[in-house]
Amino acid sequence: ENNPDTQVLAKNIQIIENTITLGEIDCILKYNKENIHLEIAYKFYLFDPKHSQAELNCWIGPNRKDSLVEKIQKIKGKQFPLLYHSQTAYKLSELEVSIENIQQKVCFKAQLYVPYCIEKQKYQSINTECIAGYYYTKSQLQELKNRTFFIPQKLEWTVIPQQRVEWMSFDVFTTEINSQLQNKRSPMFWSKDQKGNLSKGFAVWWD
Repeated sequence: ENNPDTQVLAKNIQIIENTITLGEIDCILKYNKENIHLEIAYKFYLFDPKHSQAELNCWIGPNRKDSLVEKIQKIKGKQFPLLYHSQTAYKLSELEVSIENIQQKVCFKAQLYVPYCIEKQKYQSINTECIAGYYYTKSQLQELKNRTFFIPQKLEWTVIPQQRVEWMSFDVFTTEINSQLQNKRSPMFWSKDQKGNLSKGFAVWWD
């Protein structure tokens, strides 16, 4: 919207047929006079080397309920084909956009987390600049006992850690974290070491 070469024609377009929602088109925009169907994703994935022998398949959600491969398959198999549904064509006609003259693109943002205390390895299938930190099993959290902690809400997961929050001691932190781990939830946390350096990571209920 801030780019003078871009005009957002519509966003969050629900495609409905016979009162059933088939899906949603994230964004239709015009960029340099070209019409683009843009799907937008922001995900958090953790690398579990035990999950598969194929590197790409090892990127899974913190609670193991989704994965990078599943998201890619959904974009290719559901979200992109939705553009060519008859109900979508009707919606686009209202915008005076022709399906024949539209490109499909994905803006896929992610924060990736790798196992704590694993030998350094090269990741061939992803953009390594997206690696944001480590994830820890319950027993590995003991390695952080000299730090202080903050547990952000899920809507704050994209935020860069900052100093001006209410930091908690390791004992208070582990009490709160353990209750979430027992319910099979893997929370994000920020930590601050004794020099004031900030980092973010995940505590996972699985091993």
